[in-house]
Amino acid sequence: MAKIFVGLMGNFSVQQDGRLLSIPGRNDRRLLALLVLSPSRVWPRREIAGHLWPEAEFEVSGNRLRTALVGLKKALGDADIVEADTHSISLRTDQIESDFDAIRALERKLPLAVSAAEERTRLDEWIDAIGPGLLPDWNDEWLAGYQEEWRQRRISALLKSAELALQAEDLPAAVARSETLLQALPFDAFGWGVYLDAMARSGKGPEAARRFSAARKRMAAEGLGDFPGQLIKLAKAVRDGTYGPAPDLPALPSGVDQAVIRAFQRMLRLDPTAAMRFVSHDAFRLEVFRDPEPSIQLLESMLQSSPKEGPEWTALAIITMRTYSLLRDVDRVLEIGTGLLDRELTPLQRRLVLSLVSFSYYLIRDFDRAFQYVDQAVEVAENHGLPHHIYFTRADRAIYLWHIGKDEEALQVFIEAFEGTRNEPEAHLSYAPAFLCGMIGQIYLMRGENEPAEEWLRHGHAYAQVRQYREQMHQIEPALAVAKARGGDPKEAARLLITGLAYPIRNRNVRAFGAALDFAAEATLLAGRADVAAACLDWGTAIRESQRHGRSLVEQKYADWIRSLVGNKRPSPSLTRMNQPRQMLQELSKALHPAD
Repeated sequence: MAKIFVGLMGNFSVQQDGRLLSIPGRNDRRLLALLVLSPSRVWPRREIAGHLWPEAEFEVSGNRLRTALVGLKKALGDADIVEADTHSISLRTDQIESDFDAIRALERKLPLAVSAAEERTRLDEWIDAIGPGLLPDWNDEWLAGYQEEWRQRRISALLKSAELALQAEDLPAAVARSETLLQALPFDAFGWGVYLDAMARSGKGPEAARRFSAARKRMAAEGLGDFPGQLIKLAKAVRDGTYGPAPDLPALPSGVDQAVIRAFQRMLRLDPTAAMRFVSHDAFRLEVFRDPEPSIQLLESMLQSSPKEGPEWTALAIITMRTYSLLRDVDRVLEIGTGLLDRELTPLQRRLVLSLVSFSYYLIRDFDRAFQYVDQAVEVAENHGLPHHIYFTRADRAIYLWHIGKDEEALQVFIEAFEGTRNEPEAHLSYAPAFLCGMIGQIYLMRGENEPAEEWLRHGHAYAQVRQYREQMHQIEPALAVAKARGGDPKEAARLLITGLAYPIRNRNVRAFGAALDFAAEATLLAGRADVAAACLDWGTAIRESQRHGRSLVEQKYADWIRSLVGNKRPSPSLTRMNQPRQMLQELSKALHPAD
């Protein structure tokens, strides 16, 4: 007999062999929808009744449940998909399919895209599969949490799709996706940024500016404050027709990626003082990791065309140094940094250069020099910095403390930094709160304290996701996957792990991929694949050695603990034969989703 297919995205529907089945009873439909949302779960009858009829005593709700169950079985006829006894109800998962199956299959393939174009295609397929959302016409109290979860996931997908469309110069798609996003979130700053940018490039700037002005008025009328200053500047430039590259920029080398050039030129045009913060923006980080060479060519060409005695050259040199730091090019960072420290710098510039030099020594595990330079950075911050500078520089030092085994001292510094900066203006924070939450969560995780670990990691992940700091968001995901696996949620753990590992591969951040493999080892071990866990540990060691990024004391202790649990299990042969991170990711995905 053919399987029953249940559709919950959009209108409720039940089919068999392409033929619609009628489920006339409202409570019958509600019961089936609840079971399909958790297809592998065995539900206690009392719990189902409490979900569907929370206002009624079980004597009443239990009778309603029995009536709904009888009605559902009658409507399904010979399709025996529901198992029930006096205490519980569940689905026969081998007899039923739903639109969630296709959505989850698409979702698992998303991180495996080998290019931005393929990622965008798969993402758009996923958005189309979700459609208007989970049963949008149903207003049941028990369903609200599920509906909000899928609403947020659809919004995140729309954000990413709009950004990818803009990067690909598909302006109609960027406008359409951002408009759909703004229907759901009318005051979303990122959505308005994409919309204004795409409309201006399409020659419809004044129209976009008028719509943005109306949104500002509605936002003020509802007592929600105002949009960020940078977005308001962008809107004014779009309105005035001045949005675009400055005419007097120096010549750029041929072959430089045009998206990077446009991003850099727009920043210089709209707010020259933002140069120091430019490479901290996730949009530029994405370009750097996706294609490092054009980004470096761009910055080096700007350096060569600027007078070395002027302040502009110093600012650009720091930008270039920061970009090399993103790419973990230790030698170039130290070369530029040594020269800059001999120049006249503002306190902010000196603190940043000292921090970058210190971080480079940390990357090659020279902790003596790392502490030497970070201590100087802390001194500069304490003498000349704003409060958030002091907190963040101390947090830089706390990273090293943690890695040499002083986790309690590091934890206190991170928590103080988070508490001390949580009320700072958004412009001061960048991705720092997400980073601090991620570090706090990792410390708790490696100490075996899973409840606070998951809480901090979830908070940091949510902050990074809402503000589109994708690099930080994906760095948190492997650790969050471990917390989810420890908490008994293997499906979410698998999703987070694959997504977190795919991002550094796609953006060529081999060092970050190698560091995340220790978390992958524990997550796969908890999934019952000790052979895969052993391979992850071996791969992590090999990648770290190739990148001059050996495990620190605390990381080695964590890896040794996982290896002790793996025991004598030999690494999976299919993984040990791999010679490319992308191939390994595909094998990991197969191991965690064997049914696919």
